[in-house]
Amino acid sequence: MKIIAPFTAVFLFFYLTLPLNGQSMARLDSLYGKPVDKLAFLGLCLVGTDTIPCAQLEEVIVSDRKRSPEEEAAYRKLKRNVIKVYPYAQRAIALINELDAINASLNRRRDQKKYRNYLEDQLKKQFSTEIKDLTISQGKVLIKLIERGTNKTFYEVIREHKNWFSAFVYQNVGRSYGYDLKEGYNPDNYSDLENIVSFLEQNGVQYFGYRSYPESKTLQDFQMPQVEDVLKSKKRGKDKSSDKDDDN
Repeated sequence: MKIIAPFTAVFLFFYLTLPLNGQSMARLDSLYGKPVDKLAFLGLCLVGTDTIPCAQLEEVIVSDRKRSPEEEAAYRKLKRNVIKVYPYAQRAIALINELDAINASLNRRRDQKKYRNYLEDQLKKQFSTEIKDLTISQGKVLIKLIERGTNKTFYEVIREHKNWFSAFVYQNVGRSYGYDLKEGYNPDNYSDLENIVSFLEQNGVQYFGYRSYPESKTLQDFQMPQVEDVLKSKKRGKDKSSDKDDDN
């Protein structure tokens, strides 16, 4: 007995149970007021001399083992967390790259520090509430996505854009929440995360059944401050401090 793939069997069942009379075909041709070959959710394939509806199935991950209920719940939670923080991670990566370019264009270290401090203040004012609302697990995913996008450990990112002491402090604080800022991102160690992000980037958030990412007007509206405007502004008290920490 020939085995019929489930997807093909569905369409065979559809055709075998469809009443073959003019009235039925007229209803089918007038579905939504359009002929069947014009419907967006249907395609037509020629199989031999027959034309049948067909569709391309989405790509799925096939695992060599079945997940336990606990593992499946953890995977679904990870997927939700990725979708929640992915826009923030992408914007953070873009800001880091933009800040690197701005630092390279500024010759004086005090100008670099002044711009960095101003940018840090703006980020705190506009995003502190949203970032504080993230859970510990969402925060870890955010860090891993930034490490993935920058090819640096989060410790290195802080040390380069702040100083070694700040990196040291954040590392110790992070440990109390289960973060290791020196670990970095290795796809082999985070295979589920890598699979989710790869599918997300290839197919879009709609692949996972979401219409769009969670909206953040603050994230959408935020723009990097103009360098000229920042450097022309009055110095703040902490900008007058020594740049000694930047030399370390």
